[in-house]
Amino acid sequence: MKTIAKTFLLVAALSSAFTSCKKETTDTDNDTNTAQDNSLSESTYDDANDISDLAAKGSLLLKLEEGGNDLLSTCAMVTYDTVSSFKTTTINFGTTNCMCLDGKNRRGKIIVTHTGHYKDPGTVITISFDGYYVNDNHVEGSRTVTNNGLNADNNISFSVVVNGTITKADGTVITWTSTRTREWITGYETATKSDDQYRVTGTASGTRANGASFTAETVTPLIRKVECHQFVSGTVKIMVTGKRTRTIDFGNGDCDDTATVSIEGITATKTITLH
Repeated sequence: MKTIAKTFLLVAALSSAFTSCKKETTDTDNDTNTAQDNSLSESTYDDANDISDLAAKGSLLLKLEEGGNDLLSTCAMVTYDTVSSFKTTTINFGTTNCMCLDGKNRRGKIIVTHTGHYKDPGTVITISFDGYYVNDNHVEGSRTVTNNGLNADNNISFSVVVNGTITKADGTVITWTSTRTREWITGYETATKSDDQYRVTGTASGTRANGASFTAETVTPLIRKVECHQFVSGTVKIMVTGKRTRTIDFGNGDCDDTATVSIEGITATKTITLH
């Protein structure tokens, strides 16, 4: 009788453990916050790069082209220092929020130093920030872009290194570092910006406000259409400490602000909004 009782208790314990494990997988390991933070970091620093490219064209309005998808507005004042050995461009949005034409509020400065023209092999462009906010998220750190010249596919490629911190409007902090290769695949031959497309591969890592660390790795190349301000296709694998692997799928090429997140071992996917 004692043996039967012990067996029953063991089975009950194993059943409880299995249930707890199953619940952990399906109920508590299903957040997409890390995926969203990684995507926010990606888009924020890419966005600064796009703004810098437009400023380099010398347009006060910083428009992509007539009738194109405008990015900023006249509240962005651009100044150029062409005397120093390192040429400097400053994009100043002022000290109060400026509603830009892409629907985002910006304030503060983006400061760009460049050793040569964007298209010239060997040129190094460094982007930094001074009191810069996007939708009240405080952006700090730097983004360094090095022109590597033509690659095997006869496209210009760039090495892109980001070391950044974003303090979100709610006070939570993301630290984010990234090492990527950015390949200019479409639009190089034209004078307009809206037809530019880039193929991006590489890795990133960071920490979230709760102390959790994560790494990100490109699974299939990310495609960035400048006119869309977001990645439009490609997948990224997110490895989170103590959790299952997440995969972000940016879609099939459509210009939208959504992506889907799937979690290893869980059938259902979630849709997230890209900021």
